Amino acid sequence: MKKIFHFFFLVCLSTSIHSQSKVYLGLVGAGQASSSYIEHTLYQTLLVSKPIVSYSGGVVIRHYNDLNPLLKVNSAIQGGIVFTRKGWKQDLLLAPADPITELNYITIPIDGIIYWGDESRKFQLSIGIFGEYLVSYKIPGEVFRDFVTIEDYYGYEPGRDKSFGYGGTIAMSLFKVFEFGALDFGPYFNYSLSNFINIERRADPLPDTSNLFNIGISLTYLFKIR
Repeated sequence: MKKIFHFFFLVCLSTSIHSQSKVYLGLVGAGQASSSYIEHTLYQTLLVSKPIVSYSGGVVIRHYNDLNPLLKVNSAIQGGIVFTRKGWKQDLLLAPADPITELNYITIPIDGIIYWGDESRKFQLSIGIFGEYLVSYKIPGEVFRDFVTIEDYYGYEPGRDKSFGYGGTIAMSLFKVFEFGALDFGPYFNYSLSNFINIERRADPLPDTSNLFNIGISLTYLFKIR
């Protein structure tokens, strides 16, 4: 997977460097369903995660290479800074309500883009990586601890778990230029490749796999700055 990411970015970056550029600055917002994958490779984990509704938004800058009509596919590269809310709801059969965990991250994404189309209309496929830093959180109260002896319950614990993370994103979108700027709209999926639960040893009962993921639809407004 890492080799695919590296090859994709090298192609997008090299074509952008060796061509005349078009640079767009934009605002992005997204609605998404967030959930988690929490498991242990040695022990059975009796935990069922459910999705919650969340959102993200931020600023992006996108660099398009000069359109080459001789090529069916052209490329671009994008970076930005985005606020992202992640989390999940855990299904506890005996609890009065399902506990919800919300983790708020500042995310730095870098995306390589290939596209089909012309100057005013493009179909785009992007593959990206991101780093993230936890800035705030909302975790269930102690009332759910009473059910830990009956059902497995794992969540984010300050002081134990990680604040930094990283992962990958894949997205598709339609890009269209208008008189007032450009709009970019489409679905995406991102997955944290790092575990947010911090464990000392794999033999510990804490899950050694704890990944977060989002699936949603984003809308980006872009205006040309070069």
